[in-house]
Amino acid sequence: MVREKVKSGLYTSASEVIREALRLMAEQDSIRQVKLDLLRQDIHDMPKITLRPLAVEDLAEIWDYIAFDIWGILTSDYRRVP
Repeated sequence: MVREKVKSGLYTSASEVIREALRLMAEQDSIRQVKLDLLRQDIHDMPKITLRPLAVEDLAEIWDYIAFDIWGILTSDYRRVP
């Protein structure tokens, strides 16, 4: 690949190709690190969710969704809107 780049005339020597490749790798590493830092910050800034035990009403609502989906599948009229 290095020889092909030099042969194409885009670069004058193999060392020039290698320097460019290393520069691009460093640039990609920097971009990747910035994205990772932003993701970590987003996760840190997310509101904390407090889980609570399910109430009977929650279970009834979940069951309604399940039953509706099963009924739709069995009747070939499957839609995700209760």
